[in-house]
Amino acid sequence: MKVTVIGPSIIDVLASGVGTDIFEKKSHRLDDIRLSFGGNALNESVVLSRLGIDTELITKLGDDESGKKVFDFIRDNGISTDRIKMAPGLKTAINVVLIDKNGERFFLTDPNSNLRKMEYDDISCHSDEMADIVCYPCMFTSPLMGIPEMSSLFAGIKSKPGRTIILDMTNAKNNETICDMKEIFAHTDYFLPNEEELMSISGGLSSEDAAGQILSWGTKAVIIKRGGRDTLLCTNEGIIPVPIYKTETVVDTTGAGDCFGAGFIYGLTKKMSLRDCVLFGNAAASCTIEKTGATDGVVSIQKPLKRFEELSSE
Repeated sequence: MKVTVIGPSIIDVLASGVGTDIFEKKSHRLDDIRLSFGGNALNESVVLSRLGIDTELITKLGDDESGKKVFDFIRDNGISTDRIKMAPGLKTAINVVLIDKNGERFFLTDPNSNLRKMEYDDISCHSDEMADIVCYPCMFTSPLMGIPEMSSLFAGIKSKPGRTIILDMTNAKNNETICDMKEIFAHTDYFLPNEEELMSISGGLSSEDAAGQILSWGTKAVIIKRGGRDTLLCTNEGIIPVPIYKTETVVDTTGAGDCFGAGFIYGLTKKMSLRDCVLFGNAAASCTIEKTGATDGVVSIQKPLKRFEELSSE
């Protein structure tokens, strides 16, 4: 089964071992500094491809040296590049990611780069040819994709019977609430926020009550990622805590949510139960946080599958 992923693809500069005194001295010795690739959609696509899923990426790059490097990385990871737009005059983003000694990260981003410049027309022109599973993991990343644009886009995608839409998000930028997004959720099958992100749009509701409201508008399941605690699988039948894979090694949490999403989608393509889809997502996420970089911890199906089997047997 093929999967279409929509969203940004960028370059990351990862700086690991950053302390709170980062601005107190002129020079610091860090644990590691490296060039990597990122963006929600790129991360998810790469992991899906490494899990053996036929994946295409709809993204927008600058027609510059950085954009060409990102394009080559996408192609070299076995992802279809047929729907990648190279835009003349657009800068391809180079984000700086500061990673502290606990693996938490802090981002420095360029608002004038491709990260913030994807728009409706870049995506909607491909609606008819998208796969049966479509993932949009980057709600609120581009200010050009507001609620009206996303509502129209998802309605168009769902106009083909049998299509499944998975939605994930970054932090809301303009105080949007779930009530503002009622029409978006009416076209969404699975919503995968982390708890902090969900609370930012809950309108004062608890995360569980916010999930219940979203479900009432037609979404099949809300899956709440909670870092080091059980993931919550929320459906109209109730809320089920799903265990995470507990690893002692947390190096870098960059891309953990994207790897979870890829693992969850992998489960959907294999017709797993929703609980097992979440378990596989948790297994994949546990692999990525053990390595620096958003996708370096998942190189094939073997390690996530082994961890999934361990979780399933508990």
